[in-house]
Amino acid sequence: MIRLTYASTATKEYSSEELLKLLKECRTNNGAKNITGILLYAKGIFFQVLEGDEATVNSLYATIEKDKRHKGCAVIEEQHITERAFPHWSMGFEKINAKELSTMEGLNDFFEHDLRPPVLPPINTLSVLY
Repeated sequence: MIRLTYASTATKEYSSEELLKLLKECRTNNGAKNITGILLYAKGIFFQVLEGDEATVNSLYATIEKDKRHKGCAVIEEQHITERAFPHWSMGFEKINAKELSTMEGLNDFFEHDLRPPVLPPINTLSVLY
């Protein structure tokens, strides 16, 4: 099992309605493939963590790289794991700020390390799909 983390730049600014549509797609596609993780969207930047079978995650990422809704996919980290950090793909949508993020179990320590490449904005207001 692996965890793959990447960031990319949206090709346009997405509305809440468009993000909810994306959420539904993720729920359907990832659930069917036993992939878990989290997707963040902030100021035109996508940040996603995918967890699951190595071949399945890599196949999904290859598809994601070709998606025209974003560009400049950059893998931040890929590692073999024995357990998932996001074992439940509990799909929801919420706009939160950094203070609220710090209180969310499972996410509060995820951002302790600065994993953002220089293209990502500061984590102050995020749309979280999880």
